[in-house]
Amino acid sequence: DAMMDYWGSFAHHGIPGKGRSNAYTNWPPWGQGKGQYMILDTATDGGIRPSSQFVSITELTQRLINDNKDSQKYLCAFYAELFLWSFQESYHWNKTEYERLGGQGCGAYPPHSFSP
Repeated sequence: DAMMDYWGSFAHHGIPGKGRSNAYTNWPPWGQGKGQYMILDTATDGGIRPSSQFVSITELTQRLINDNKDSQKYLCAFYAELFLWSFQESYHWNKTEYERLGGQGCGAYPPHSFSP
């Protein structure tokens, strides 16, 4: 709901602000200090809050490769959807990384099985 509210404000005003309903934490325009990113967590996980933390593609893929908490199928689907099927250019797709995800690899889950 919050993301939709932020998008509504962005579409209408050109900035996400406090959302279209004006009910959420302020998301400042890009380039105006810290908090360029918003964490859209539940209240039990810290709630909606600005963050200046930047996660690179390299760091994200390393986290996925080392992940042993999520199911293997979930990791494979997430990687394929993120780097092969999303709005991102597929140049982030790396077959070797895909084969190493979660320590078990994704050989049992062909990436095209997750095609939208």
